[in-house]
Amino acid sequence: MYYPILRGKLNELLALRELAQLKLKNFTPVIEPVKKDIKALVKTIESLNSHSIEPYIIINPIVGDFSDTPNALYEELNKFDNISYQILYSINQKTEHYI
Repeated sequence: MYYPILRGKLNELLALRELAQLKLKNFTPVIEPVKKDIKALVKTIESLNSHSIEPYIIINPIVGDFSDTPNALYEELNKFDNISYQILYSINQKTEHYI
């Protein structure tokens, strides 16, 4: 199984959309979004879902616009009913608590 970990920058998201079209087996991207504007992220998740790929999304990224507000990304993604993804949590020395 190959799990590329990407920061969710525009060029990386575009590359994921192109890779989704190749119908690769055992391909599950891990995305750690860094930008507050998640339109491109949502579009990429939709594209991956249309090719039966369910990405992992790190909802408490360590770097970027969401690094100071761990629940903000989760709340933003919940506004979209038409996307399917798996939730990952980043746990490191700065993590105070986790479920």
